Amino acid sequence: LKIEGWPFEQENVISLKGQWKFKWLDDNPLYAQPDFDDTSWKTIEVPSYWNKQTGKGNGYGWYRLKILFDANNYRAKIHQMGIYLQYAHSSYALYVNGIKVMSNGTAENTPAQTISQNLPKASPIPQIDPSKPLVIAIKISHFHHARGGLIYPPFLSTFTGVQKILTSKNLQDWIVLGILLMMGLYHFVLWLARQEDKSSFYFALFCLLVFVRLCSTNRLAETIFPQSDIFQLRFKAEY
Repeated sequence: LKIEGWPFEQENVISLKGQWKFKWLDDNPLYAQPDFDDTSWKTIEVPSYWNKQTGKGNGYGWYRLKILFDANNYRAKIHQMGIYLQYAHSSYALYVNGIKVMSNGTAENTPAQTISQNLPKASPIPQIDPSKPLVIAIKISHFHHARGGLIYPPFLSTFTGVQKILTSKNLQDWIVLGILLMMGLYHFVLWLARQEDKSSFYFALFCLLVFVRLCSTNRLAETIFPQSDIFQLRFKAEY
């Protein structure tokens, strides 16, 4: 991926979607290093589930992307750069130029060792040298769901820019949940005052059910309790 003239200093965000290098059911710490030769690896489309390429959902693999900057246009005054990833199915460790910058759960090679987590995250990344490639490597492990892979593309910007993505997403989720909760409580109080009005009770119950499902699908439970292993419980609530 070659980036030319992208105005990062304005906190613009670039989506790292497209063709990534991919290695299935193989693990080596060298895969995270920027000078590793991945020319023999297959490619995979990001975002996508890896099932179509691997034939199954459970397993582990490595993704790699090399980013080239235009050294003539890259501006040294850019603030700290950062990366954002909504999540991967269903645990990952993300490296930038060989340095681990963020992770979800524990990405290992067996179901017993792997801990799944779907938590949106943003992190600063090491200082960029525009004369050299920026290499992003992600190890993903998935053993607890039907489909796995890098189903959302990472986003690159200034660290302030990727933090705004994370804050905006959380704010939108909390606003919707707050409205649902207030509507549910309001109609529950109406039903308490007039218990013959069953419609208010049913509507309050409906709001509560939608509230619980959105807490599951929006991964807010993992946001509130990031240290808890609630992946399976959340999927039971979702499905």
